[in-house]
Amino acid sequence: MAASGHDERELTATFFALRVGLVVAAVFVLLAPVLLLVVQGELPPTISDSWWTDARTIFVVGVSAASCLLVVVRGDSLTEQTLLNLAGALGFVVASVACVPRDENGAPLAVYDPDVVQLNRFALIGLLTIGLLVWAVGALLPAAMRGPDWRVDGWPRRILTGALPALLVVGVVAFVLDGDALARHAHSPAAVAMFALLGLVAMLRTTRGAHVLRRIGDIPTERSLTSMRLSPSPGSAVPLKRFDALYTVVATSMLLIEIIAVVLFLTVEEPGWLLFVETALLLLFMVFWIAQTREAWLALRDRSTAWRV
Repeated sequence: MAASGHDERELTATFFALRVGLVVAAVFVLLAPVLLLVVQGELPPTISDSWWTDARTIFVVGVSAASCLLVVVRGDSLTEQTLLNLAGALGFVVASVACVPRDENGAPLAVYDPDVVQLNRFALIGLLTIGLLVWAVGALLPAAMRGPDWRVDGWPRRILTGALPALLVVGVVAFVLDGDALARHAHSPAAVAMFALLGLVAMLRTTRGAHVLRRIGDIPTERSLTSMRLSPSPGSAVPLKRFDALYTVVATSMLLIEIIAVVLFLTVEEPGWLLFVETALLLLFMVFWIAQTREAWLALRDRSTAWRV
């Protein structure tokens, strides 16, 4: 019994530590342009353009840490787990592959350093190799060691379990067909897709998202924050509505900002506004994980109170 209690405390501590780590990693990413402003008196055209400055290490470490944690964090359902894993995988591309260099107004420069393109190619080769190795090792593990026994079958399970291998296959094919073009342009599409997936994750945390999961047969794990929305207790109705509203605002804002950004990117010649778009998305990312941590803390506190009674 004591061992079980110790294990539960360890899992709880890990749960909170991972989510706090995601917030810290996002702060680290935001530090890159802030430090440039403080030290050099100027902001880069985008946060990603920190790669081309002395703040490169801070940017790469922050995005890499967030990517690792997104892969490690356990979702309440197979759908959420898949979206988090895909977002983490794309985050590694964002961290490892330098963006197209821009001038001070944010307009892309015509010259892209060939040495940087070569570095990008090496980064992509490394990511694809590691991804394929992890996938191969995971496929060879006994079923009991692969992770939770998600309660979803049929086409939803096939699509979700095949999403990561499909991303790897697409990456390999794209690299073989035109590795140079992929090395030059992989950063921005990966960043856009990553935040879109994170917006969907936030939407799944709402009551409406929980019912969508149940409709496709992807029942959230027991005693999870998402499962609480399928059978809320009388005392949790008001807090759930508040967090539902917050998650909906975060998810909708993320997706709306991305749509507006893509439209502006395709129509505006000098997108000097990209820095503000990235900052807004990172702040929404932080709000989501802070809110999720707060919701879990409140649920744990109420559960502890019920046990004492």
